[in-house]
Amino acid sequence: MTDDLPDIQKFCAIVAQIHKDSMGKSPNNQYGFQVTTHLANVANDNSWSDSWEVWYARALKRMLDEEEISHGQDEELAILTTAMFGKVIPRLLRPLETGGRQIQPCLIHSDLWPGNAKPDAMTEEPMIFDSCAFWGHNEGSPLRASSQPTFRD
Repeated sequence: MTDDLPDIQKFCAIVAQIHKDSMGKSPNNQYGFQVTTHLANVANDNSWSDSWEVWYARALKRMLDEEEISHGQDEELAILTTAMFGKVIPRLLRPLETGGRQIQPCLIHSDLWPGNAKPDAMTEEPMIFDSCAFWGHNEGSPLRASSQPTFRD
């Protein structure tokens, strides 16, 4: 392994292949995970749910609760949180699972950022590690924002 960043095309192809190969293979066709995983030192609520909207909202609430425990209550964040759970999440996620539409859970890494993806020193092939896995929507693994360049051209 090197400290370089992986090739963006190869990296994205690996992530897409993991999602494709795991689609529909959740052990109970639900969202969640069979064990607690951690995002850094924060334990995730991976309780199973039949609904992506319900699972996502619960997982996000867990992270926001941890933020409040660590840093105290923030009035502006409280206002945004109310809007997020009352308007944004239902409006964006509910349509994915209503009106006859459905999504199938696939295996998600969930902690993709440059520190968890490096090229193999011998082959230059991307290696992805330190997962915070769960079964979720195939677009549920956003890259973490970074002030440094995340991939080379």
